[in-house]
Amino acid sequence: MKIHIPSFVQNALQILREAGFEGYAVGGCVRDSMLNITPKDWDIATNAMPDEITHVFAGRVQTIFQKNRRFGTISILFASNASVEITTYRSESDYADCRHPNSVRFVQDIREDLKRRDFTINALAYEPFSETLLDYFCGIEHLGARQIVCVGEPSARFGEDALRILRAVRFCATKGFCLETRTHTALLESLPLLVHISSERKREELNAMLLGDFAAHVLRDFSPVLRVVLGENWHEPCWNHFAALPRVLDANLVLESRLATLLLTSSNPLAILQNLRYNSAQSKKIAQAIAHYPLQSSIPNLQKALFALGKDTVRLLAILCAARGDMQILLNLEHAMQGCYNLAMLNLKGDDVLAAGIARQQIGSILRALLFDVIEGKIANERGELLCALWDKMCYNT
Repeated sequence: MKIHIPSFVQNALQILREAGFEGYAVGGCVRDSMLNITPKDWDIATNAMPDEITHVFAGRVQTIFQKNRRFGTISILFASNASVEITTYRSESDYADCRHPNSVRFVQDIREDLKRRDFTINALAYEPFSETLLDYFCGIEHLGARQIVCVGEPSARFGEDALRILRAVRFCATKGFCLETRTHTALLESLPLLVHISSERKREELNAMLLGDFAAHVLRDFSPVLRVVLGENWHEPCWNHFAALPRVLDANLVLESRLATLLLTSSNPLAILQNLRYNSAQSKKIAQAIAHYPLQSSIPNLQKALFALGKDTVRLLAILCAARGDMQILLNLEHAMQGCYNLAMLNLKGDDVLAAGIARQQIGSILRALLFDVIEGKIANERGELLCALWDKMCYNT
């Protein structure tokens, strides 16, 4: 079986080979290549020790990074700015914190290295010169069946590293895989271990799940996982609305609309977002959109919302409303944004109001009242009409 390997990876493998060492592309890059997905990262496993890796690449690449040397990983940066991580074959000891091994032991047998990995589809290794594909745990079969199966005992794999629970769900949401029975059972039994995973890592995995093509039905099926990740304030949303969210081009808006829908019926969305360390601006926007949902889709109402909440929040709100069937709101929002909906668009300024004898502290409220008259169609956004309306208000108040 032949897999396309980029030239810089071939180069790294050739350097190891010429120095008398083994070298294999391993893990996700092999898995994705077999799925006809371009890998984001390339990893190499070798029987060379970290000192030997550093020695054979010295002077032949742009930079050698040794930050993770104690785990046997050396990062190589080529002059082309392409990079690859090269790791010595290893086995791992107990995982006291359900996340990191207490220690690693370097070994010379790649099978020992592959059997420590999480899922069979990630325990594949490929050597391009002989076109050798190593598959000791039926990973190719499971790839064909689009099935997630743990290497060895599932409960042991999740106990070693609780992040694997979220990774398994992410694979389902992004690649359309399903969990085989024993792996699925062990995953649900291991959910209490997620307490060991940082909020930041939970957020990263949740974001990846939400952006997956299969997110709607996978997240519904794995609601017990979401309940642990999101906490007691979370309540299941209407999954039909989640599936019906309109497609948009902005990746940030895709994430925010799916996240908002996920939290739409929760008792304290802002607390959930803060617990997962979402940034304050994004958290506020999503929480505001949820607080004002559903929104009436008339153009005047949308313009008032644009004034009060801003374009980004109202656009998010409109997408949420469209998912429940109000598609007209998206068209109305485009029309609303072409009209006058904030004070800067009003053809009357604070100085005009001040010149009319209005006290400075009342200028804001007067302008807002005039803006709402324009929005409601009572007057046109023309200076003459606005001045007349201003005098009418002054006379009325006196």
